[in-house]
Amino acid sequence: MQQLVVLANQHLQDLAPRYALQPVPGSPLALQVIDHDMGDEVRSVESVGR
Repeated sequence: MQQLVVLANQHLQDLAPRYALQPVPGSPLALQVIDHDMGDEVRSVESVGR
């Protein structure tokens, strides 16, 4: 899963550098978003685009 997150973040740098993904602590298959434009706020993936 970690390698997938690394690759996804590399693509996000080109597509939407505002965001990065990271695993949810304690839930290795769940992801959360780091919003760099909001002071690196950690958000649920469901909240992106709102």
